[in-house]
Amino acid sequence: MKKQMRKEMRIGLLIFAATMVLKNFGILPEFLHSMFLGLAICFELIGVLSEEKYRRLKAWKKSIFN
Repeated sequence: MKKQMRKEMRIGLLIFAATMVLKNFGILPEFLHSMFLGLAICFELIGVLSEEKYRRLKAWKKSIFN
């Protein structure tokens, strides 16, 4: 059974890859580089959570914003 990647994991990997490419070309300042890497790590950590923990996190987020 093939398991799909969550959208959070895909977003995190995309942000990480874009940040590294921009950093290699010297376009991105150090502050933005660090900020985007932190954001990418957060998305990746959410993407690898077990299904139970992921649902609890989503329910918590929904309860805060509603």
